Amino acid sequence: MNKKGLSPIIATILLIAITIALFGTVFAFLRGNMLKQMQENDPELAGKCFDIGLEMQAKQVGSEIKVFVSNTGNVPIYELNVKVSGLGSSDTLVKQVIIDEKKVILEPSQGGYFIITAEEFANKEKIEITPVISGPLTTLTVKKYTCKENSQVLNIEE
Repeated sequence: MNKKGLSPIIATILLIAITIALFGTVFAFLRGNMLKQMQENDPELAGKCFDIGLEMQAKQVGSEIKVFVSNTGNVPIYELNVKVSGLGSSDTLVKQVIIDEKKVILEPSQGGYFIITAEEFANKEKIEITPVISGPLTTLTVKKYTCKENSQVLNIEE
């Protein structure tokens, strides 16, 4: 009798390989989501959002928009997420404040500016700015926290 099919040993090896592959995929997915959740829900950094104070003013200068920023709070601002939106589309830009022609972390009581180019603002009507703060340096990476509750919508002055 000539039977065709997989031998029991090969079938067992295939089942083990498929199980390991599925476990690895699930582990990688869950690990990525857990790390993201831990970064986004850092209670220590989230508490610092209450100490943020920002004053901003946007002026159109030629084809660009120059946004002046002052840190009136007690927490350094690492960077700013700038969401430009309009006509059914939106883009999020990451901007650092410029002081004396250098991009810097905006310390308390400091002021500076950043520029939104004509290309970045093309066909857009609204600018929403959200501050991003940073935690202590760990393993050569900066732990960032976006303070969504501190977002501000800007009006552009001509």
